[in-house]
Amino acid sequence: MQVHRDAGIPLYRQIEEYIRNQIESGAWSPGTQIPTEQMLCEQFRVSRITVVKALSRLANEGWIRKEQGRGTFVTASWMPDPLTLRSFSEEMKERGMRPGTLVIAKSAEVPSARLRELLHLGDGEKVWKFSRLLTADDTPVGIQHAHLPVRLFPDLADHLVDHVSLY
Repeated sequence: MQVHRDAGIPLYRQIEEYIRNQIESGAWSPGTQIPTEQMLCEQFRVSRITVVKALSRLANEGWIRKEQGRGTFVTASWMPDPLTLRSFSEEMKERGMRPGTLVIAKSAEVPSARLRELLHLGDGEKVWKFSRLLTADDTPVGIQHAHLPVRLFPDLADHLVDHVSLY
């Protein structure tokens, strides 16, 4: 795979997507050591900073883990530990800020094979896909993407509007 410098997509995002696809497809299974930063730099002909940014984002999302002196490995479970999850609204309120959300997109879609497996969905079942801009004191701070089974939440799209917590 090569990165496309004129695609309008940042190079680190293209590398991030490539690695995520390798994991989702099963080409790189849990515990597999992924190529070194140097190898990725050479493969994609990019700077180390670009590769480090892609790897850092994947590590923050729980897809990979870095081990000092050993390398970078695919995690056994790329889903974050549910005991550490808190709502965005809770987090912002604890920081003394006013949380907000603006719906960017919402649709019912057929999920990827990996997502279908994780959500225990049958063939042909759809998920709601939501993208929302998260704000703190009216300042954009992130974008949230969520996938929820349509059969469990059939009317969710009607209720998930601006400034309404998903939780």
